[in-house]
Amino acid sequence: MRTRIGLSLLVLAFVLFGQDDRFVAIDVYVDAGESGLAAWQVEVDAGEGASIVGVEGGEDGPYAEPAYYDPAALKEGGRIVLAAFTTEANPPSGRVRVARLHFHETGAAPVTYRAEAVVAAAPGGKKIPIEVELVPLEKKR
Repeated sequence: MRTRIGLSLLVLAFVLFGQDDRFVAIDVYVDAGESGLAAWQVEVDAGEGASIVGVEGGEDGPYAEPAYYDPAALKEGGRIVLAAFTTEANPPSGRVRVARLHFHETGAAPVTYRAEAVVAAAPGGKKIPIEVELVPLEKKR
């Protein structure tokens, strides 16, 4: 039954949005190096040609639940600010998948996604540098 509903929604989306429209998922990774990632905030912007349609959590661990964000971002287009924190004594370090974003792209031109680190902190609140990476999921056909 779920498969039938899912397939129906996919067909409906194709009919409503056309062939130049597509849905893409992009993983958001934060790399804190050797520091524990106790808190983070990043901005992701797709510019023109894409709008955000969903936000998922990251990998297992403290960032498995969706990050905090303003729900209005889902109505306003391709820019969103995500943030999350953990009170765990030993938060993850290194490269961590903190979110998965879903976008609806329109038009034939490729969309350029941009991510920017706003702020991050180690346990105790010490500000730390982070790198943010956006990785599109591979299309499965």
